[in-house]
Amino acid sequence: SGDDKSGAGEAEQTGNRLRLNTTNKNKDLHLITDHYRLKQILLNLLNNALKFTDKGEIEFGYETKTHNNQTLLQFYIRDTGIGIPKEKQTLIFDLFRQVDDTHTRRHGGTGIGLSIAKKLTELLGGTIWLESDEGTGSIFYFTIPFEKSGETRKSMPGQPAKKPSLKGKTVLIVEDVESSFDFLDVLLKKSGIEPVWAKDGKEAIELCRENSNIDLVLMDINMPVLNGYDATKKIKKFRPKLPIISQTAYAVAGDREKSLAAGCDDYIAKPIKQELLMEKIGKWLCC
Repeated sequence: SGDDKSGAGEAEQTGNRLRLNTTNKNKDLHLITDHYRLKQILLNLLNNALKFTDKGEIEFGYETKTHNNQTLLQFYIRDTGIGIPKEKQTLIFDLFRQVDDTHTRRHGGTGIGLSIAKKLTELLGGTIWLESDEGTGSIFYFTIPFEKSGETRKSMPGQPAKKPSLKGKTVLIVEDVESSFDFLDVLLKKSGIEPVWAKDGKEAIELCRENSNIDLVLMDINMPVLNGYDATKKIKKFRPKLPIISQTAYAVAGDREKSLAAGCDDYIAKPIKQELLMEKIGKWLCC
């Protein structure tokens, strides 16, 4: 798509050489994953490399790896940029950690892209890490599970599994518009889910703190009193394992990234499609 060309254009502007390593001979890869999330991981890592590399080289490639009897596709983005000091490498993926970093600001970065890349990688069932020496460059690695062509297709992260029973599960619907809540209320009750209503982010925080039986939160982003981003950050502080699915505006692409950066585990675009919503809820409540 047109977005895929953004990295090449920025490479030309910064005087960098962008190289794709196509030496991997594996032609029988059958990658079952979320195309949008994978593309966002790659774009965030490539853009990060471009920001910190001047008149150098950035190489992208992949190879297959085996870990704990599982076959993985391991991607890498290598740059010849400024590198990352050892003391900062453990913090590099922390949420918003770099926003106030003067070194980062001087190179036009915010650090949010790396935290988003980490979140998306984990959602796809993978891991992300880096190797870097200050002054010589960095290599960012991330893995995605895959199966070879001809193997029995199995349910993988981001893909539909067999429908779990949701009867008796409690879902908090955070929604300031009553008609929108009514729609979701009817939809969830069809699957045996017990909905709870919060009209704004502040009320959602109170309900999550008081009710340990809440299994999942369906979080609207744009609300009065306290928006969905801030409510999610606060809820994750005292209930870090509670799944939160954000409801984002379909026309606003940045809402998805902001939601994940705030700590949401998944997202769904409005207008909400019943089948997709139940698939996502099932994915987070089936385990």
